[in-house]
Amino acid sequence: MKSFGKIMVMAAMGFLFAGAVSFAEGPCAEDMKKFCKDVPPGGGRILKCLKEHQAELSQACKEKGKEFKKKFKERMEEVREACQADVKKFCQGIQPGEGRLAGCLKQHEAELSESCRKEGAKIKAKREKIRERLEEFKGVCGPDVEKFCKGVQPGEGRIIRCLKEHESELSESCRKEKRTPGAVGKHKGESCEEEEPCRKDGSKFPASPAGR
Repeated sequence: MKSFGKIMVMAAMGFLFAGAVSFAEGPCAEDMKKFCKDVPPGGGRILKCLKEHQAELSQACKEKGKEFKKKFKERMEEVREACQADVKKFCQGIQPGEGRLAGCLKQHEAELSESCRKEGAKIKAKREKIRERLEEFKGVCGPDVEKFCKGVQPGEGRIIRCLKEHESELSESCRKEKRTPGAVGKHKGESCEEEEPCRKDGSKFPASPAGR
């Protein structure tokens, strides 16, 4: 069972990665190229860059940002509600920060509420699901990544965007995989926007076979 602190971090980082991937492919793609092309990936830096240029963004990108912010807030609230009672019960008086709350809840792991335990199990299950899909995608599109995107640094949707730019040249199996319901980061049912732990695995997606 993941501690409250770790759950919050995993959920938050997943949304940061999800947002970057979603923006890279969606209405913010041109804005990212215009304002953030030299921003190194990771740590939510792309999203921060877009926020710094908020007044200059296209209207479509601004709307996407509002949607992302709303979803992020709702998801964080769900996680917080699931474990907040445990924080109050076992860790009252402990100052947040530097992993103190996480450490406290870890000490009371066996006593945590069912809702908090379920939240941890839910995140773990989704992480495994994403890992499986990543492996499937790597197996099918790995050669295309090696061929067309060898010099592209993984992360923040760069590989996805590269494959999209070479879509007409991709192998039939890879094109089919990108259209298949459930393809990583593409289909609503299993998009990174709905799978919180995408950050850990998705930041390496889809690794070229040569780089593994």
